[in-house]
Amino acid sequence: MDRWLKPKWKATEDIIDGPSCSKQSDLSQKKTKCRKYDVEYLSMGFTCSGSEHEQQPQCVLCYEILSNEAMKPSKLRRHLETKHREHATKCTEFLKNKEQELRQSRKIIKKTAIGSFKENALKASYEVSMLIAKAGKPHTIAEELIVPAAKAMVSAMVGEKAAKDLDLVPLSNNTVKRRIDKMSDNIKEQLIERICKSQYYSLQVESTDIANKSHLLCYVRYEFERNIIEDLLFCRYLIHTTAEEVFSTFNEFLTSNGIQWSKCIGISTDGTRAMSGRLTGLVARIREINSSVVWHHCCIHRESLATKKMPEELKKVLNESVEIENVIKARSLN
Repeated sequence: MDRWLKPKWKATEDIIDGPSCSKQSDLSQKKTKCRKYDVEYLSMGFTCSGSEHEQQPQCVLCYEILSNEAMKPSKLRRHLETKHREHATKCTEFLKNKEQELRQSRKIIKKTAIGSFKENALKASYEVSMLIAKAGKPHTIAEELIVPAAKAMVSAMVGEKAAKDLDLVPLSNNTVKRRIDKMSDNIKEQLIERICKSQYYSLQVESTDIANKSHLLCYVRYEFERNIIEDLLFCRYLIHTTAEEVFSTFNEFLTSNGIQWSKCIGISTDGTRAMSGRLTGLVARIREINSSVVWHHCCIHRESLATKKMPEELKKVLNESVEIENVIKARSLN
């Protein structure tokens, strides 16, 4: 019995499988069929959008983009008659003008996108320059290390196309220097603007030796948004540490930046003659301009003077305490 039935089953399978396979192939071909745009579709209010491989009809009146399957005269005409009934009887010239308006809007959108991309590249350049300045690294590190490392990471994670976009970020040696200088000038302008708007301010003067050169450091304390803020005002190199030169440095900086001496209510310095001299010191020269300035002897200098005559046992304890405190502050976790 099996001998007679087996050929029949095989024949029936061939009969069943044959047409079904051909139908499936026809369906797959129908699904992958891509319709092409025709110029006559403009009379129905549609222009071509999308890529060459997959064109899509776009309405020139409402800018709606339909799928490729909807690129049929019947569907396009139905869209025009149902959604834009008042324009269904308009001439072709009217639709051509609408098409030109659509193309102009596309150009504007494209220019805006390119402009925003350039702005993002400029912003990235400033952010990288700020990181270099904070880390105290040489400006050439951007070209030598940061850009190649960023390209390698983006290429591995996103792709080569995104990695090539990093070439638009300007990070040359001179560019990084200009970025840092501009940010520095901007910070200085903001600080001076805050001091000028503040009702009062006070100064703290500090002189240090760096590489056998005297530098004058000035800190300012002012009021901003109901808070007392303290910032570094300036740092200047001094050829001579006389009271006259220190005062001229102060006076030149404040007057050139529009900061009034009349708003200064206090100054803190060390106890040297050039700073606190009663007749020709810095404080005396400032009081000639503003007699209401109050002078304070810096508490840190007073503590330093007190430790010079401290007993050895107490001095040893103090030094150990300072070392412990420095170790704790040097660790970021603390």
